[in-house]
Amino acid sequence: MDRRSFISQSIGGAIAASFFNELDFISDEERFWKKIKKSFPISNSKILNLNNGSAGLMPIVVQQYLINAIKLMNRNPPYEQKRMWDDVLIEIKIRLAKLLSVDHSELAITRNTTESLQLVLNGINIEKNSEIVGATSDYPYAVNGLQKLANRCQAQFNEIELTPNKGINHIIDAYNQSINANTSLVFITSITHREGYLMPVKKIAQIAKAHGATVVVDAAHSIGLHQHNVKEWNCDYYCTSLHKWMSAPHGTGLIYVNKNSLVKISGRSGAPLLKEDDMLKFDYSGTRPFYTEVGILSALDYLEKIGLERKKERLISLNKYWSESLNEISGINVESMENKIAINTFRSTKMNASKMANELNKKNIHVKTVKAIGRPGEIRISPNIYHDFNDMDRFINTVKKLVK
Repeated sequence: MDRRSFISQSIGGAIAASFFNELDFISDEERFWKKIKKSFPISNSKILNLNNGSAGLMPIVVQQYLINAIKLMNRNPPYEQKRMWDDVLIEIKIRLAKLLSVDHSELAITRNTTESLQLVLNGINIEKNSEIVGATSDYPYAVNGLQKLANRCQAQFNEIELTPNKGINHIIDAYNQSINANTSLVFITSITHREGYLMPVKKIAQIAKAHGATVVVDAAHSIGLHQHNVKEWNCDYYCTSLHKWMSAPHGTGLIYVNKNSLVKISGRSGAPLLKEDDMLKFDYSGTRPFYTEVGILSALDYLEKIGLERKKERLISLNKYWSESLNEISGINVESMENKIAINTFRSTKMNASKMANELNKKNIHVKTVKAIGRPGEIRISPNIYHDFNDMDRFINTVKKLVK
């Protein structure tokens, strides 16, 4: 056993080893998912959390790994302990890079997608009087950053009015008509935060690159949810959160910078000038909870043990089940499930979204309200792998009672 494996296993303890061994001997699919459900502490709660799109939850094996790491960091001089974890942190980047089909030297750990996007949008410059292309389906914090970048560089921000549920042709046509020779940057959301729609990132990026534009991808909902090849997307910058669908500790995210684009972006202000050609320039954020970064390793183990494709199919099944069931209820309109995995929305003709959310919350069912420009408010539902079809029935039956 090498030093890296020894250190990571000593943090993980016997709980993870026992849990992963038990999973190996479960052949029945429903028994498997029942075991997964029980591995999340929230499964013992009366709360039904259907807002995993905002932030996921850690299974007990990841929690225990994190707790052990916290204890270690407070048992030793903190920076000495960080130095002892250097091999573990390298392993984490290597495994994340493999998941995304990039090189680990192109990655840096951050706290979340928003921070990653801030590093990108605050660290790059674009030509004066050029144009930035984004869309109304982009996350509001991202739109704020794009507007500020445009103001700082005296450029124009072109926000496409996009309705993702109209389909891929509508999306591609909208970007095709908006991107031109004067476009300096194209911002793409890989999975929309309101509808959960999988965007044709590769195709949009091809259009952008044909006009020489920089491509920034907001992939907050992609990693840990579906297989995707970031290198094939041909983007310059990719930003994501590990605490959503990866079930990593809260406050863990990722930034990818294509090697050819690294010198075009400044790092954190505290980074020395000699680090301009190194991803380490994004690490100069001072003292932070280094143990949260170490906890990513256990989340990677957990994801790999389940299998990304298996997880994706389970989430599609849960999402399809509640969507189709609610769609049969009079007074309920559910968005199409086309090109979606774990997120969908619905609205009631008898009760506005805010009131519906409040009533569900009283029943210990937690959801999120969303509203796109020109559309009525909707309720976003995003179950996770710690849910089963009984949980979906509880949600469905509660909605039935409310609309009656």
